[in-house]
Amino acid sequence: MNILLLTSNKQRKSIESLFKNTPHTVLGNEPAIKGGTVTRILDHYAPHIVVLLDDVQVKEGITRQDVIVLLKAKRPTLRVIYQASAAHLSTETLSFLVANQVYDILTDTQELTNLVDSPM
Repeated sequence: MNILLLTSNKQRKSIESLFKNTPHTVLGNEPAIKGGTVTRILDHYAPHIVVLLDDVQVKEGITRQDVIVLLKAKRPTLRVIYQASAAHLSTETLSFLVANQVYDILTDTQELTNLVDSPM
């Protein structure tokens, strides 16, 4: 699977290392969400999976939720994995994710490779 990360550059290396000895390819990382992010994801990277961590910077008035809605609208089969600390996973956030067909939700990035191999 081709995977694109949306995370801080600080987290990027540790997540990339999780996939080092797997058949998956990390295409790159977008450390900030801004106006052209969705187009760049779909046209430049064309991933099978987008891993969105809650530490990704948000710029230019576009939110993590906006990105999820736009990605799913433009490519409904795209798999999105959302990772956040348990403290940041409110009932509202979980409801939003499920309503937008994001069922792969993590609180520990160490479980990421297992989730990629065995979707929920």
